[in-house]
Amino acid sequence: MKKIDETKRKNIELFSEQTALVSNKDVCLNEIVNGMTYYAPIISGDNIYSVDNLRVDFFLTDEISHKICADEHWIKQHIKNAVCTDTDKRPHHYTEVYKVVYDKDATMCLRLVLNSSVVPNRCYLEVNPNKCFNIQQCLDDIMFLLSNSTSYTIKRLDAAVDVPVVRKSVSVIKDKRTKIDIYTTKDSPSEYLGKKRNTRGRVKVYDKHKEAGLPYNLTRVELTLGNPLGSNWNSDLIKTLPEIYIKQGIARRKTYSVKLNDTEKVLVDLLLESPKKLNYWNRLCYREKKKIEAIIKANEKKLEFDCEAIYRAAMSIVDTLTLYNTYIGG
Repeated sequence: MKKIDETKRKNIELFSEQTALVSNKDVCLNEIVNGMTYYAPIISGDNIYSVDNLRVDFFLTDEISHKICADEHWIKQHIKNAVCTDTDKRPHHYTEVYKVVYDKDATMCLRLVLNSSVVPNRCYLEVNPNKCFNIQQCLDDIMFLLSNSTSYTIKRLDAAVDVPVVRKSVSVIKDKRTKIDIYTTKDSPSEYLGKKRNTRGRVKVYDKHKEAGLPYNLTRVELTLGNPLGSNWNSDLIKTLPEIYIKQGIARRKTYSVKLNDTEKVLVDLLLESPKKLNYWNRLCYREKKKIEAIIKANEKKLEFDCEAIYRAAMSIVDTLTLYNTYIGG
């Protein structure tokens, strides 16, 4: 057990290096953790909470919409590095699509002026605050768009929860949502709850250590949520939270006094040896699950999400957007 504790300690120390964290739930706008850039992260316990993707719907004024539709070069005069990637004049399609590149991994997507008489002047932008909100030009471009809008609202955002543990120690329990596993390597699959991308209530769990080439273990949990100003935010958040367990050590059947028949002993032994033991256990009938739950989960620690930290990370984005003195819808 000492070895496990020492490994965890070293991971947490490396995870927190180069930061100025004094207490839990501390907040700052720009934070770099071993090469990982965050915008307004919230630190709670060992985990870091932030917003990793954002969609904002907005309605441009009639004047600006007319200029964009009349001159495909107009937007480039006001938003530097905007490149038109598509034009589409069909009904119910966005007239122009732009990609704005700020840095190697820092981009913003713009879909401008929906061709619709029902919701004229509708547009939206998608951006990763962690990568882009630390760049002043990006904030200036967003400010330009929203200050020329009659209203705007957060359509959805991805709350990111970074947990300093190795990916293969993390198990995601299937619930009523469709579960999809995508394997790029044997030990670090990307797991999804919810079939459709960019849909509220979807969950993604993946190996951030591998994706970002980090020198320390890091597993990311992403929750796709709606507008934090919406009346259903709290209930929707609770419904979205997945059941996740983190393996702490090795569980052994002989250390427990649960009375099992021979078939159950074989079942438990097989489950304990399987890297997918919790997923297989979750497929058992209720009676069997409850009987062997103490054995199967003995070395598993449930990941407890800090809902306040998620809300504060989301509200930091709201605070940034409302600096533009424009109404933001609930």
